[in-house]
Amino acid sequence: MKKRKRTGRRSKRRRSFAKIYSGRKKNGVRLRFNKNSNSKKMTETIVSKLVSIENLSASTSYRLLMDMARTVGVVETVNLDSDARKAFIRFMKPEDAQLFVRRHHRKMVDLSMIQATVVPESAQSSKRS
Repeated sequence: MKKRKRTGRRSKRRRSFAKIYSGRKKNGVRLRFNKNSNSKKMTETIVSKLVSIENLSASTSYRLLMDMARTVGVVETVNLDSDARKAFIRFMKPEDAQLFVRRHHRKMVDLSMIQATVVPESAQSSKRS
């Protein structure tokens, strides 16, 4: 009995799962559009080095956030505001910020589920004032 060779349809889907279109700007922020080959919907992701972390526990420390961020990439700064239960982490590369969000968004840290999002560079100064 001969094995039937599969056509390239399935493998094509895997190869062209996400096509990235970059270079567009909106309000001074460079955007990256991800186009899923299975749907016509295009989602936009902000290309930035800054990550905002919200819903932190009161016991979350600077050292814990720094250790979490170092597993992803090189960190420039970590600003922790324990009273507001928020933190900002600035990475050296925008790819590291995206990876941090993918790994740590909706993760349990110190018995609270954190929310990590990539924000434009100017958002840190406007949220603090």
